[in-house]
Amino acid sequence: LQQLGKTGFINKEKPTPYDEAVSLSWYLENVFYHSIPRIISALLDGLQLPISEWKNDRLIVIGFWPGGDRDGNPFVTSDITLKVAARLREGILKCYARDARFLRRRLTFRGVDKPMVDIEQKLGDMVAGRAQAYNTVDELLGELQEIRKTLVQDHDGLFVDLLDSFILKVRIFGFYFASLDIRQDSRKHDAVWKAILEKLHAEQNGISFESYSKLSDPEKINHLLSLKADIGSLKFDDALVTDTINSVKAIATIQQANGRRGSHRYVISNCQHALHIIEVFMLGKLLMGKDDSFILDVVPLFETIDDLAHAPGIMESLYAIPVYREHLTRRKNKQTIMLGFSDGTKDGGYLRANWSIFRAKEELTAVSRKN
Repeated sequence: LQQLGKTGFINKEKPTPYDEAVSLSWYLENVFYHSIPRIISALLDGLQLPISEWKNDRLIVIGFWPGGDRDGNPFVTSDITLKVAARLREGILKCYARDARFLRRRLTFRGVDKPMVDIEQKLGDMVAGRAQAYNTVDELLGELQEIRKTLVQDHDGLFVDLLDSFILKVRIFGFYFASLDIRQDSRKHDAVWKAILEKLHAEQNGISFESYSKLSDPEKINHLLSLKADIGSLKFDDALVTDTINSVKAIATIQQANGRRGSHRYVISNCQHALHIIEVFMLGKLLMGKDDSFILDVVPLFETIDDLAHAPGIMESLYAIPVYREHLTRRKNKQTIMLGFSDGTKDGGYLRANWSIFRAKEELTAVSRKN
């Protein structure tokens, strides 16, 4: 009690976005890492299905916003995004190294002892930053599956349940732990494209922003879709423009280091037109896509009462754009849409916000099925 009386519980300094991410990653390592595989294992017990036959490793996935949500925290930068992604990777590797050490103490039989020691050593090297032993999570899974085969064939499947539990964790969390989501307000993207178009026009590579602003929304969409410029090499004085471009590049960097699932969603808050979605789509295409097969899910966020009402029409017009439909085909015909609550509640009250979200879900489902 004396200690509590003299202990301050208010931070003297406001935590940075990175501090917030590190704090929340404790729950990933100490709660979610253990509970999600247990939930899936309990489900498989009920289905009487062996873990080795389970195919859906995306049943439960975690999205992570600290370090990626620029709309919620103006102090988030592309450098912080990369630092947070590296911290998430480090966290999951520590968990794997701990589990590998436990397994190595059990799998002491001929044919599996040395491979298990090697896996523990490789994971330890990656945690310590000494070596990049595995370029992809599939390489680790391949070695674990070979050990499993030997256990079953030569050692009567002894401790195979422990190995299966570890394999399940690796399949669920990969080298990324949680998908780092990027979010920014649509009005910021408007400003970014204004700067890009002005720069391209100054280099005699496109129409002026003044001419662009006089176009209708469908004409603006067609103009953006026609661009072939290398906007990643352009230099801007505006920090917002530079960081927005770098944040899209950061997604590609994270995918290379943590795997494709490490960061693949870009959420657009205050999304009011199909143009807002195409603005982000084209940033991804011009900054990430070498052969149009870039990995990015552009996620419109509809939150106010009016935006929820207009959402089905926006998505209908978006689905009608051939280039975007081709992109969705490469994304296995999946479109993620986010429906917000807080702004709708401020806008229309608790009951109306819930009803608007319910109606939007129904109508968006119908529009998506139709397309």
